[in-house]
Amino acid sequence: AMSFGVVRRPAADPRARFPRQGPLSTARELIAIRADSLLFKVVLATVFIWFAGSMLIQFITVMAVEQFEWGEAVGGYLVAAALVGLAAGGLLASRLGEGRWYRVIGPCMMAMAVVLLVAEMLPFMPASARLASAYGLLGAVGVLGGVVMIPCEAFIQRRPPAGRKGTVIASSNFGVFFGILVSGPLANAANAVLDEPTRGMALMGAVTLVVGALLRRAFAKEKGS
Repeated sequence: AMSFGVVRRPAADPRARFPRQGPLSTARELIAIRADSLLFKVVLATVFIWFAGSMLIQFITVMAVEQFEWGEAVGGYLVAAALVGLAAGGLLASRLGEGRWYRVIGPCMMAMAVVLLVAEMLPFMPASARLASAYGLLGAVGVLGGVVMIPCEAFIQRRPPAGRKGTVIASSNFGVFFGILVSGPLANAANAVLDEPTRGMALMGAVTLVVGALLRRAFAKEKGS
């Protein structure tokens, strides 16, 4: 019903053909995005941060219900803490300005990795401090994730020329949801192999540390926004 109120606009590129080949067209578009080095790196960062967030949610749920027996409700509150942190990180990211904002992506991912590695220490903390520590750690992960995610999403919407904007956004979203789709089986496998979900968080932290370091190096080569 709300869509009827949307103002009609002319097509940005009336000559564009309908993508009848579906995912193959999207794959070609993702390859074509590589021509814009900065945009391509931002898309990669966006796909990874959504993948990591999806993995984290699945570790949180099992940690709350099975590892510490806090219950499903507390598991939901812990996820909410990460999401509130995400919103706060987005507000914080608005202070970065129009300069080389992308320089913070790698360091923020590395900081997020450190927090996830610290989460492995939760089982060794006093029971009275464990839940509060979990809220704090997951809130911090959310803040750092928001500093990365929100500017990247905004850049993907602004960077492409008008004729390719929708295609680029759709291709980026394809990559994002592919990452989310893959995160499910990977998280299930990790939870099955590892004794404790907090170890899964630490493993995710180690992966994030490597990806953050690679992105930090890659973005350092960019000369302008």
